[in-house]
Amino acid sequence: MTTLDEGLDRLLGTPLTHLRRELDWFNRRYPLTAWTRSLADTDPRPRHELAEAITALHDVAVRPFWAQIDTQLRADRAARARTVADAGLEQLLTTLCPAHLRWQPPVLQVDTPLGCDADVYLDGRGLILTPSIFVSGVPHLSFDLADCTAPATIIYPAINDLATAQRLWTAGRPADHLAALLGRTRGAILETIADGCGTAELARRLGISPASVSQHTAVLRNSGLINTHRDGSSVVHTLTTLGARLLDPGPAP
Repeated sequence: MTTLDEGLDRLLGTPLTHLRRELDWFNRRYPLTAWTRSLADTDPRPRHELAEAITALHDVAVRPFWAQIDTQLRADRAARARTVADAGLEQLLTTLCPAHLRWQPPVLQVDTPLGCDADVYLDGRGLILTPSIFVSGVPHLSFDLADCTAPATIIYPAINDLATAQRLWTAGRPADHLAALLGRTRGAILETIADGCGTAELARRLGISPASVSQHTAVLRNSGLINTHRDGSSVVHTLTTLGARLLDPGPAP
């Protein structure tokens, strides 16, 4: 997953010709302000101002909620992966965002907030599906105007109901409500493997030894909260249905 610093480095290092091409594309659909157009000037100060503003916004609107956000995004990806494994790619495309994505083989129709009518031919370059908590209702289609070989990206909403949104923006860390039941370390392990995770990766993320991870995952596995399967020379832990429900029990009746 790209970090904030990596994203800001990409913003500050994007070639001016690339920025101008993208800003011209958006300006034809939504007139941009003079300050926004100045991002593609040779003067680097507007881009640094934007980077500082993004950092300030991240500190207020994202960082305090990152544990919940990360858990929600990982859980969404895990659910989509299970859909592909159980029912295939066509079922994933059909159920991803039904009101605004329509899979009519071999064409995927996407309603976007830009309201433009255009055909995008992938020509084998691939399509990346990215969940976001900042996209509401309508998915966004993104493609690199400077690189015709880069994959296109559909950014779709990872939250589709107010109850989930309320829990994400008001609740404490997901592991907090598990700590009293499972203990803090096991609660954190259950949270971390929402999208599937190996023993070594769990140890690295949580800062504990692989031996300790193995002991805790054995308890979780024997309790029916996780499954463990071997992938080559390593093992991968995934949530069971019961484990997923415990991690995100849903709105109270």
